[in-house]
Amino acid sequence: MTAVGIRRGFLDARDHAFQTACFLTVCRLWRRAADEGASVDFTPLPGELTLNSSWRFDYTSAHFGFGSDKAHFLHNVFKAPRYAKMFQRNPPIRLADDRAVESSRGAEFTFYLLPKHKPLFLQALETQWRLFNLEGSIEVFDGHLENTENA
Repeated sequence: MTAVGIRRGFLDARDHAFQTACFLTVCRLWRRAADEGASVDFTPLPGELTLNSSWRFDYTSAHFGFGSDKAHFLHNVFKAPRYAKMFQRNPPIRLADDRAVESSRGAEFTFYLLPKHKPLFLQALETQWRLFNLEGSIEVFDGHLENTENA
């Protein structure tokens, strides 16, 4: 019965009238926030994680005529705790020794992490990677732009 309810919810969400009503409501709320000079806080509640999946959007298809193996995209990060975004992986990257980092079946995740949490997070990630017998390696790009230890 639960699966039927979930399926019905997905079908209802695809209905044009339902989507129109949702968009009108959201637009009204965004407009009110803007008029009041308020901001919207997307930070998940403690103990929760938001995963914003952009997996279905093929960003790498917009290679601007340079070829699909030449255009790479630096994904944006929402600077809030427990908020992650997922993307299709960029094309292979050529390393200094002319080896390529393969991109098939890969995914890229972006998220904000306080510097003090990084070592423990990486240790937990590597442990889970091994427990799930996942193939390939974990590549970490540290996009740390500023000291936010007290954020």
